[in-house]
Amino acid sequence: MGATGATGVVGPTGSTGVTGPTGATGPTGPPVTFTGAWSNTTTYSAGDSVSYVDGSSYISLVASNTGNIPNSSPSQWGLLAQAGGTGAAGATGATGPAGPTGPQGPTGATGATGATGATGATGATGPTGLTGPQGATGATGATGATGATGGVAVPIFNTVASLSGTFNTTTYVAENGPTASITAGASGNVIVTTSWNASNATAADACYMTFTSTGFAPSSQGVGDAVAVSIVSGKANILGSAGAVHIVTGLTTGTSYTYHAYFRSSAATACTGTNATVILQTY
Repeated sequence: MGATGATGVVGPTGSTGVTGPTGATGPTGPPVTFTGAWSNTTTYSAGDSVSYVDGSSYISLVASNTGNIPNSSPSQWGLLAQAGGTGAAGATGATGPAGPTGPQGPTGATGATGATGATGATGATGPTGLTGPQGATGATGATGATGATGGVAVPIFNTVASLSGTFNTTTYVAENGPTASITAGASGNVIVTTSWNASNATAADACYMTFTSTGFAPSSQGVGDAVAVSIVSGKANILGSAGAVHIVTGLTTGTSYTYHAYFRSSAATACTGTNATVILQTY
């Protein structure tokens, strides 16, 4: 007999056979009891169902089921309903009413400085402020030019070379006294110069010479001892000389005034006077 030949090629797969008959109905399972969310401290009986954090629900397959995690303990828990996938996005709902105003937010950062605005119109003038303190004294100014030289005053005088008689009264009298006249200038001022020689009769006596002017009361023109030329020797029959210069003010410009000499004795004894003089000068 010859050798066995090589194995032939595998033939094609045959067609599917006819479906077999339906098997017998299995026994009724335990009742399903929903107990809420799964807890690792609860003991579950067979048929208890729970919801789990993964969104699916599970049924306990055994009794005394404690601490077994539903989605990782297939011997104790069976998947009852799997969580559905994320559905398609629904249509945009209508805009809801405006919510209440939120609290004030924090102050934002300072913005950049804006461009300089146009110059505004000039405002009304404000009230005058208080007077400021006295300023420091300024520097001395330059010396002004020298003024023109004034005119030379020309004295007008009347001199009595000798005076006779005696003056033995204590009040002033005009006895042979000299007189002089002058027209008041623009200043209204006149310089009156009086001088005389006199001798007294007793050591206790004093001799006085003064003056007055027409148009004025003697009291206002200095008739009295305050402007008198006096001779006081302290000895009897002593001849002495005296003179004085007085300024008379307040005269009317262009008016002529006549000045008179007056004399008196301090002790009502004889005083003899000579060379009594009155000199007038405007200034």
